[in-house]
Amino acid sequence: MKNHRYNPDNLKPLAFVNDPDPRSNFFERFDPDIRNFRPLTLNDHYASISFYTLVPPVPEKIITHYETGKNLFFYAWFAYRFYPVAQLHVYTTLEMALKERIGVGNLRSASKSVNQRPGLKAYILFAKQQGWVRNEGFQRWWQSARVRAEHRASMELIAEMERTGATEAVWDPSKVEITEQDKSWDFMTALAESAPKIRNEYAHGSSMLHRSVLGSFEVVAEFIKQLWPAGNSFVQMP
Repeated sequence: MKNHRYNPDNLKPLAFVNDPDPRSNFFERFDPDIRNFRPLTLNDHYASISFYTLVPPVPEKIITHYETGKNLFFYAWFAYRFYPVAQLHVYTTLEMALKERIGVGNLRSASKSVNQRPGLKAYILFAKQQGWVRNEGFQRWWQSARVRAEHRASMELIAEMERTGATEAVWDPSKVEITEQDKSWDFMTALAESAPKIRNEYAHGSSMLHRSVLGSFEVVAEFIKQLWPAGNSFVQMP
């Protein structure tokens, strides 16, 4: 992308160092106060990443590494190509945390116990095997279960209308109950497959560029909080 003043993919000229990357001005958010969309602001951007935090007993070096990733995300407002760097960094934080929790001397035996080569995938599966980290600890897993439950309930309502010949029905999502079938998605196994691929895509050199990386910060924070649970809150959804 080229700007009439400078090319934002190159080192930013000092004269524009405090300006947002031109691509940061492309996005909007719905503002309930004005009941309309408005441009995304620096305050919005900052709030979106400051929401995710780690606290002791997570080791200080893990917290610092995670916070560095948050700074990369924040400064992507000024340099758009920091987004993939931020996502790469947060996945390296996850691997760093897993190595710390497993213990460097135990990494090889941990990998063997899940029949994997040493690496991020093996460490995620080992954490799952040990029961340190569970699907229930991730908001994304609960959201998936809720979507499945609502879809199932809506199909049941339609079937009941067809059976009775009713032309109207009242849909009340608050009465939808999440069943064990709705909770069948194994998020941990899916994460073990996807996280290393995303990390490696960036680590080996990639031109992939997008800003949808907040979800990675959410998942990594929720994962690490389960590795060191005391003093950290777990995701709980109905």
